[in-house]
Amino acid sequence: MLSNGIVRVGNIDVDYTIENARQVVLHLSKYEDIEELWSDRENISSICINGDEKNSFCIGGYVVLDFLQTNSRFDIYNIKKLDNKVYLISTCPETKASYFLLPALGFTKKDLLYNSLFVNCYVPVRKPGALLLLVYRYTNHSSFKTLDTLLHNSNLFKGHVYVDFCHTCYKMALYEQYHKDYKHFIKGRYSSLSEPLKQKILSFYGHKKDEKLGRILYKNPELRKQLEIKFGEPILPTIDLWDKPNIKVETLFN
Repeated sequence: MLSNGIVRVGNIDVDYTIENARQVVLHLSKYEDIEELWSDRENISSICINGDEKNSFCIGGYVVLDFLQTNSRFDIYNIKKLDNKVYLISTCPETKASYFLLPALGFTKKDLLYNSLFVNCYVPVRKPGALLLLVYRYTNHSSFKTLDTLLHNSNLFKGHVYVDFCHTCYKMALYEQYHKDYKHFIKGRYSSLSEPLKQKILSFYGHKKDEKLGRILYKNPELRKQLEIKFGEPILPTIDLWDKPNIKVETLFN
């Protein structure tokens, strides 16, 4: 959690908690009349409070919040119900590049402010394997200035890409030794990533081989059995245990 606050939406005040640069929790317990519009059994498309459309949060809309001393626009990509009258808003889907390629840069989660200002790691449409695009939510807070200095001073820094007034994007080179890993990643061959990169991934996220990422990287037999039960069919030993990256999600401008 980064901060708590109250935002005016329509003619009501809404309590919120900013979890990180892409997730906000709405606390609506003080309101009796909350209408949820579900697009399917798992996804909410809008929340309307007190029967007034002005008092609503909708997918495709946005809300402006105080993000570490800076007014920042949070686009609404997804709405998830966490509890009674408690909702999680996400501004974008988390990329698989953030899991499998970001650690190749050699920084730690703490270095990259992963749990606060970091939004996502994307792959470029052009020059695949040569660059990673790191998107951060901009703020006037001193922590952003520290991060900006760190990345600018890195020999991997290759410039900026304009996103919008609320975000900053850094172009970072991948070491040549990881270009082959990039190709494996794009094809969803996570178990074929080089051992040095696998170790960097586990170290970056603090995972062991028998935890989530380790089970994917090393094709854990127990995980395979669980997936076979879930999908009702056998999975060949040659098949990786997570779906391929969706290139529309993994690229910044799609």
